[in-house]
Amino acid sequence: VFVMISGRFCLSADNTPGHYLKKCVRLMLTFLLWSALYLLVDGDFSGNAGFWGVTCALLAGPQHFWYIYAAMALYLSAPILRVFCRNADKKLIGYFLLLTFLFGSVVNTLLAAGSVPLLKTIMAEMKAEKMLGFLCLFVFGFYFERFGLEKKQRTALYVLGGAGVVITAAGTLLMPLNTGGYDVLLFGFFTPNVLLYSAAVYVLVTELYKKHPAGERACGTISGLAECSFGVYLLHVLVLRNVVEAAGFWAAMPVWISIILRSAAAFCLTAAAVYLLRKIRFMRAVT
Repeated sequence: VFVMISGRFCLSADNTPGHYLKKCVRLMLTFLLWSALYLLVDGDFSGNAGFWGVTCALLAGPQHFWYIYAAMALYLSAPILRVFCRNADKKLIGYFLLLTFLFGSVVNTLLAAGSVPLLKTIMAEMKAEKMLGFLCLFVFGFYFERFGLEKKQRTALYVLGGAGVVITAAGTLLMPLNTGGYDVLLFGFFTPNVLLYSAAVYVLVTELYKKHPAGERACGTISGLAECSFGVYLLHVLVLRNVVEAAGFWAAMPVWISIILRSAAAFCLTAAAVYLLRKIRFMRAVT
């Protein structure tokens, strides 16, 4: 969903490559700052001895920081994609979305499942990368902003998105019958069920907002949360592991309730922390 939102705005604006280079530099500095904090809090230097080891650990970052690298790749490609999107018609952009969905989602899912050995050989020869899945979402954000979807198309997307949720749950429960353990294949970012569900959520929320725009007070609240969202992304794992998970009463609750409450607690605590951090002028640049 974040990728589609980024595509909607980045591919609609006439920004120069220098603009995106500056954004990437800022993202990289932010990455290194918070990566260092996670490394210090975790206190695990056993496998990071020496300057090179620490440098590698900083550049690898926490597991959830992968999105920052993905965002930088999209920003760097935005000026080129903007030229394509500005000059292409609806059919050509639709063709681009079809290809990126096919090779970036469907094919990658089949490769991960290992069900078509020949496909692995073919794709290895084609040198197609997983980034195509993100490019599909990135350009779809622009496509929907520029051309929109007819009511029948939106309905079909909602049905497919709902089916994606069912397939994710049912597939995760059924696949262990053959593998002997829970298989997280269908939770992958590039699987068709996840891409379709994400696109359905994006379109649904956008359409609801068009029909029922928020009032002035609600807009202020949404804007405030939006300003804190990047900081929440950076800090939420730290808060979840060291504050929320430290509470001992979660085990006494049913799993589905504890997941919801832990998520809510992590979000609220992290948002509050980021809000306070942003009161410091320097921290506004890195949160």
